[in-house]
This record gives sequence, C-alpha cells and structure tokens, in this order.
Amino acid sequence: MAFNRRNFLTSSLTALAGAGLAAATPAAAVEAVGPRINRWKLAFDENFDGNAVDTTKWNIRDSEPFLAGVPGTWGNAPGNTPTVNSAKCVNVKDGRAVFHLEKLQKPVMVDGKRRDFKGGYLDSRGKFSAEYFRVETRMKMPSGPNAHGNHACLWFRPDDNGEYNPNATLPSLEIDLNEYYGVNYQGKANNFDITQRTETSVHFDQTGGNKADNRSVYGMGWLPREPRDLQNEWHTWAVEVTPDQGIVVTFDNKHVLCHVPANDPRLLAAKKPGTKMHMRLNFEGGTQYWGPVTAGNKLDGTMEVDYIRAWKYMG
Repeated sequence: MAFNRRNFLTSSLTALAGAGLAAATPAAAVEAVGPRINRWKLAFDENFDGNAVDTTKWNIRDSEPFLAGVPGTWGNAPGNTPTVNSAKCVNVKDGRAVFHLEKLQKPVMVDGKRRDFKGGYLDSRGKFSAEYFRVETRMKMPSGPNAHGNHACLWFRPDDNGEYNPNATLPSLEIDLNEYYGVNYQGKANNFDITQRTETSVHFDQTGGNKADNRSVYGMGWLPREPRDLQNEWHTWAVEVTPDQGIVVTFDNKHVLCHVPANDPRLLAAKKPGTKMHMRLNFEGGTQYWGPVTAGNKLDGTMEVDYIRAWKYMG
C-alpha cells in the first residue's frame, strides 16, 4: 500500500500531551496514562494485503445459505437491527477490507423481526482475544448526506458470555470504539449533527443506558466538532485496556475520547478477572437509536479498514 505505516506506538498518550489535545480533554486523564514501549507485545497484525478475508484471523458471519433456503443454516445477526450477515458484503481489495450494505430481494423474518438488509460482519473470537490489550485501527466510515441508517463499528465483546446476557441488566462489558450512526433523522435534535462523527461508548451491561458518562474521567466519546470527511479520509482510533489505567480511547493521536479509570466500580463489576475480549467489525442497516435506512440512502457508502493491530499487555 502507498500509505507509509506509522510506528506502532506513535499514538501513545505521552506523545499526545505535547501534541495539542482537544480542549475538552481533562489534563488529569492525559497525565494519568502513557504507555511504555516495554509494556506491549504485538500479537495481531492485519493489513488486508491479500485478495480475501484471512480466516486464520477472522470468522466470517454468513447467512447466505439461510437466504438460499437451506434449513438450519441461520447465522447470527445483530438482534436490534433489520440486518442479516453476509460474506458477500465484505471484500478484501487494494490492501483494505471493504464492508457494504445491500437491500434483500425479499425480506425475511428471524426471531420475530423483519430483516430487509444484509451487511458484512467479521469477528476474531477464537482467533485473537486478550484480557488486557491495545488495538489501533485506521478506517473510513460510510458517512455523507444520504447516509440515513448506516451503522458501522469496530467493537469488543467478552469471549465467555455468548452474544449477550439473557438478562440485559447483568454486568457485561462492551467497548464500542468508533460507532457510526449515519445522518440525523426526524425527531432528533437538529443542533447535534452526527453526519461526520463517531461515538465511543463503554457499556457496563446491555440495557443501553449504563455506560461511560460524566461520572468517568471523560465520558462518551463523540468526535469533536471539527471539519472532516469520514468516507473519504483515513482516521485512526486506538483503545488501551490495562489493569492500572482502565480503558482509554484516542482519536487521530490528538484527542482522548474516553477514559474509564481502573477503579470505576461499574468497570470492576462488568470486567471479571481473566475475561478476554475479541474484536468485531460490522456494517448494518438501521438502529433503534438514530433511525432506519431511508429511501434517500442509495446504499453506496462503505466502511473501509486499512489496518488493525493489537498488542497484548506485558505489564
């Protein structure tokens, strides 16, 4: 690839302190963190240099056999969106993974929910997971004026509790690194434009409301209000999960989006000792929070991933 890949640890928060952080970032949060070179060991290096998804690194969630009428071949789908997963909706080309969304020729009913779309979904469960880790990725998001209902993200879930706890109120950790929701829809505040912004969230259960907020050192991480084009520009997100600093998320080596301290009681309840988390990449259509895919969405947006690197914590 033409991109000159940066040194693995140039996005350390020690470097950030001298790089001009966003004004909203608390100084205490920046001073509290600062990875040392010897605390990390590279364990996962994905540059998407081939011509197909590397199945030694990723599971491809696929419902195409089910859609073709083969009994008993239903693949997992996001429970709260009208989307099924399809291997046809994620491709590797030109040194990047490209995820897209398609409308089904005929809607299907699964788990009592109508599914109108199919999208790409990869995860590293059983391939790579870690209790403490650093992950950095360089991505583009399916943004733009017609992106109503586009929902894309790199996120993390524990290996050991299935998809979700049956009881949503039970402690369960989820890290949404860079959740993109599309365009505001009618009913949402017009003064909060999300078209070129992603949100970082740390969930402590699956109710949707129990997540990092102002009680954290720095709360839910909407990207700062700055000019950007997420569909056509590459941007970098990184997350660190360590026993001493908790969870820290950064954007473009300039902004601390979220810092949940290691002693936060909600984090202690949700992250049991020894629990490992894996990575998930997917692009789906419509959310209960920011609205459905509308007729104005031409389904021409893509989520693109240049690289993902993961380091295990060495202390």
